[in-house]
Amino acid sequence: MAVDKDTVDALPWYHVLELPGGVTTKGYYDLRKVVHRILPDDLSGKRCLDAATASGFFAFEMEKRGAAEVVGIDLDRIEQRDWQLPWKLTPSANAVADSFEYAKRAFGSKATRIPCSLYDASPDTLGTFDFVFIGSVLLHLRDPVLALRALRTVTTGTLRSYEVHLLKASLLRPRMPVAQLARQADSRWWTPNRAAHRRWMVAAGFEIVDSSGWTFQPFGPLATGQKAGQVVRSMWRVNRLGERLVGVPSGWFDGRPAVPVES
Repeated sequence: MAVDKDTVDALPWYHVLELPGGVTTKGYYDLRKVVHRILPDDLSGKRCLDAATASGFFAFEMEKRGAAEVVGIDLDRIEQRDWQLPWKLTPSANAVADSFEYAKRAFGSKATRIPCSLYDASPDTLGTFDFVFIGSVLLHLRDPVLALRALRTVTTGTLRSYEVHLLKASLLRPRMPVAQLARQADSRWWTPNRAAHRRWMVAAGFEIVDSSGWTFQPFGPLATGQKAGQVVRSMWRVNRLGERLVGVPSGWFDGRPAVPVES
């Protein structure tokens, strides 16, 4: 398939993707230089789930790492999202499924996208997976533990939860779970420190088997325009110079089901 730059520019992209033909999508985050610190290097032969796939960045990266099958799940319309209301900053997100399908055709990918809420994930609808990935999503959920519990039911191997962390609260209170509730109507609910993120996973029935150091998510080109910049400033308070220059502090925990899948 020949990639058309005008078509690409007209579609909404959450992440920056490098498409064939030298066309690069615009996005709010550009993780190309740090994705090796986020996903495992080798997923050969594994059935993988990208939970809340958006325009598919991580799903396609899993394929590049040898995954035998990749399934992405997400909601089709912005009003279905579990965000505080009112939230009207990104109405074009209604077309994010179109972005996934366009990138799929461009890459010649076999990844599939299934419209599904994280809360509704189950073996009956999705089957089970050797590797489950959920990236920078829990802070957008009213009930992150409920979502993780649902994902536990489809995890037979490892779930990797990669999440934005409160830097100061993580450093000052490394063992105490602390989370900050968004101060106004926002796309976010709770932003955790590292201890809170870990506690969410344990409360959802996972045994923690590994964890990462700090990763700082770089912003993409959509974070530089005036309108987009207002969105990002509201979401991440990037008026802090360090966050503007370095990126959003984040990290992951790997968990395996510690209680029976069916519970």
